[in-house]
Amino acid sequence: MRRGIRRIASAAATVAAVVTLAGFAAGPASAVVVNLIDNARIGLWVSDPNGTGAAYYDMTSAIDHTPSDLGWYGFSASLTSASLPFRIDYLAGALKPDPLVSYSLGVTNLTALTQRYTFVFTLPLAPAITAADQYSVRSTMSGGMVDVGGDGISITSTTIPSPTLQRSWVDTDGIFQNGASETELPVGIGLDYVGMFGAYGPYATGVVPGIVGNWNYLHLALSFDLSAGDGFSPSGMTEILPTPLPAPLPLLLAGLAGVGWLGARRPATRG
Repeated sequence: MRRGIRRIASAAATVAAVVTLAGFAAGPASAVVVNLIDNARIGLWVSDPNGTGAAYYDMTSAIDHTPSDLGWYGFSASLTSASLPFRIDYLAGALKPDPLVSYSLGVTNLTALTQRYTFVFTLPLAPAITAADQYSVRSTMSGGMVDVGGDGISITSTTIPSPTLQRSWVDTDGIFQNGASETELPVGIGLDYVGMFGAYGPYATGVVPGIVGNWNYLHLALSFDLSAGDGFSPSGMTEILPTPLPAPLPLLLAGLAGVGWLGARRPATRG
């Protein structure tokens, strides 16, 4: 009877060790949380391909400040007006406190010239990621293109590769824009395209290590030049995630803990 109790206790101790160690390995993900979703920002810069004549459109009001059951903060908006040189048929997605940005949008260039569009998504991080932390990034993107005039369509990444992550920026009069304090980390997705129509991507980074330094914000900038009269509808996600322990390590440590417990409890052999 005592042996049966010991076996059950041993199994319980091993399971507890696995849960504890697995939780420790995944712990940093829950530690990086968004503080005050009120300070999140979504916006759009529109300019010519040289970056001149830029106009900023604040779309922060699209963020729903009530989280879903899974902790996502959704956003949904459109921007259409006869006075605008472009049309945003939809801009939708979610911000998640891990941190993660998921987006889907459709934009049409209504002018006779190539235009540059830079969509920016900003999440404050609290606590911040510090230089002592080890984090990675992964990102995906895919979409479709519409050649409205039948004369071909071109998508040109304005950051190589696009999009980029930025850990900080200069806030000028409440407008979020690139600045001297910015540090960029290319996340490696998005390629130039010249053709008639079709699918864009999919592109994916996998898990790329290298998030180092002090990060107070996740600032994602999705920037591209779109040919005259054409439409582009990309969707994707970018996520910063902790670098985990090697997959077998938690199980190995748990097994050693269980073996050690058994050894401590085993009675000495009689001579």
